Amino acid sequence: MKNEMSMNGVQEALNELVPPAARGAICEDHGAVGSVYSLNRTIDYENVFITMITRGDSAVSHVFVQWTKCPGKLQR
Repeated sequence: MKNEMSMNGVQEALNELVPPAARGAICEDHGAVGSVYSLNRTIDYENVFITMITRGDSAVSHVFVQWTKCPGKLQR
């Protein structure tokens, strides 16, 4: 699809825009929900929520970053 970016490209961009140290620890990994054609994955960190809509493990069509404190407990 024309509106997709490789998973590696997205990870590189996210690491620049939202460095792992600024994200904080993972509060909750909601896993991937969807079908073979489109997966929605959200990970809640201490300081930011990141949601990606992907096509498997190879391409990303949407990334949502929301700076907010997680309300839940941190995973240990």
